Amino acid sequence: MTLTYNIKAEDGQYSAVCEELDTASCGDTVDEALANLEEAIEVDLATQVDLGERDRFLRDRGIV
Repeated sequence: MTLTYNIKAEDGQYSAVCEELDTASCGDTVDEALANLEEAIEVDLATQVDLGERDRFLRDRGIV
């Protein structure tokens, strides 16, 4: 699966957003924001697996 992200500076921090999954995070540096986003994505997907909803979750977001 390939996901994209956007990072932008906001109020002294960096925000990172994965629009395909509607997941976001932030950090003091670009690297920290990206690492936090990757962790948030892993948690989101693991939660969907635990709920038995991963396929529906991805399908609803247009990810096949």
